[in-house]
Amino acid sequence: MKGIKSFRRTFLLIAALYLACGISLLVWPAQSGLVICYVFGGISLLYGAVQIIRYCCNAAVSIFRYELVTGILCCAFGLFVILRADMVLAVLPFVFGCAIVFDSVMTLQNAIDLRRLGFSRWWLILLLVGFIGAVLVLDGCADLVSVLCLTYWVKKAKRGLEAIYDEARYEAAAIEAEGRIQDESEP
Repeated sequence: MKGIKSFRRTFLLIAALYLACGISLLVWPAQSGLVICYVFGGISLLYGAVQIIRYCCNAAVSIFRYELVTGILCCAFGLFVILRADMVLAVLPFVFGCAIVFDSVMTLQNAIDLRRLGFSRWWLILLLVGFIGAVLVLDGCADLVSVLCLTYWVKKAKRGLEAIYDEARYEAAAIEAEGRIQDESEP
């Protein structure tokens, strides 16, 4: 029973964090992205420093100890995220998308495990995951269609404006040439 309460508490905490991140990204998109980068970089630096200290303080020698390598890589990653937050923000939607897909697959696995354990309403979780997945896929498709349509109309308008500009330039050149011919014909 204690494991189920801990499991439930962890899920509620993750859901609350997702909700807080989503609201902050909606209200303050640019600032939230930078804050996420700095916090994530700081956490990575801190974790890397702890791993390096852990490696240096532990006297046991083993072939399968990766604290030093993990610490150095986490520190380097944390510094990169903090110093190049603009570059990280460019790939942040992809990273969040991967996290959502990973979370959805894990929730799907939880639904299947609940079925195996005999939970009577396991299909509700499966239905919820399927619905959320379908909504996200449809939203992505709608965004893609919107971008493609917008690109088409912008290109079409640009071609129309270029045709008008070319015609006006041709007429101006014709009028200028006609004025030169009249000037040359006068004695």
